[in-house]
Amino acid sequence: MTLGARNGNSVGTGIAPVLVTPAVSDLPAGVPAEPEKSRAPRGRFTAGNTTAQRGGLARAGYRRMTAALGLAELPAGSPVGPYRKHAKDWRDAVAADMARTIGGGFVGPMASSFLDSAAHALLWSRYLADLALTSADHELATKAAKHAEASSRLVREAWEYVAREARSREETADPTAPARAAFQAQLAAGGK
Repeated sequence: MTLGARNGNSVGTGIAPVLVTPAVSDLPAGVPAEPEKSRAPRGRFTAGNTTAQRGGLARAGYRRMTAALGLAELPAGSPVGPYRKHAKDWRDAVAADMARTIGGGFVGPMASSFLDSAAHALLWSRYLADLALTSADHELATKAAKHAEASSRLVREAWEYVAREARSREETADPTAPARAAFQAQLAAGGK
């Protein structure tokens, strides 16, 4: 994420700069999770595996995390209820996908916060879009589109955080990683 000028030059004008989020194609690649050989041939857990431990932690974390989309109890029959459930399920699926594909098996608290906010934006986007469709209200449709854009932006920001955190963990886990990266960059530049 970088700061950009608003409509040209905003330096010294007192106008706040615009936050420019990267395009999807410009996002860091991330680090996939390493597959773990946690089961013996007959399906039993092998000694020293962390799968069962992670499952228990995930279940405990899930119970805490399910309240992350709001602590308010919705009244029975609330029209927002189904959208809230969908947003929770969507957030959990996106977080699991990010952990598996780019996060090295982990999504940190900052990225989780972005995903919670993205889920809220998605909830309101879908709810307002449905209301706009049933009432033909253009203003509701515009609000829904703004929430959808916010959700998309927050997911890209979460992706960036997850990828950077994964690379950081990978570099700090191996003290020779920075030297290897410098050597690889030197080789890529023709050995100079």
